[in-house]
Amino acid sequence: MDHPPISPSLMTTYYVVPLKPAPGDAFEHCAYFTEDWMGVVDNILQSNSPDFDTDFVRLVQPTFQQLQDHGVDTSRVDADATLFAAVAKTLDVDLGLPSLFPVSNRSLVVPVADSTRRGLILVFSRATGGRITQLIASADPEIQNGTIGT
Repeated sequence: MDHPPISPSLMTTYYVVPLKPAPGDAFEHCAYFTEDWMGVVDNILQSNSPDFDTDFVRLVQPTFQQLQDHGVDTSRVDADATLFAAVAKTLDVDLGLPSLFPVSNRSLVVPVADSTRRGLILVFSRATGGRITQLIASADPEIQNGTIGT
């Protein structure tokens, strides 16, 4: 059964920016920004706040130009890493929510049930000559939803 697309206005959106890995580092570290380009502390992404209350989090990899346009320091940006997919797990409870999220148009959407947390691993790719040559997992951000079910 096909479902109608979810309007971006009904989602909490964060920008995810891959950072250049330190030598020998096996994980892709990321910086996260809100829709207003405010930095996110401790990689804790919220789907609710005084300004919004949603059950979906959308992650978008901005272009290098968008980063520059919003005054983000691009010296540590890993411009060779492209958001490829994400894997999520609801923590402390099994609700049967989907776990695999492919990227489409530089973004992906993750559902988060009321009053739950989801661990999330982002997968980035590197390409050479137009072919994917490497997949890299991110350090594990967490999505929280403190909303009360209705």
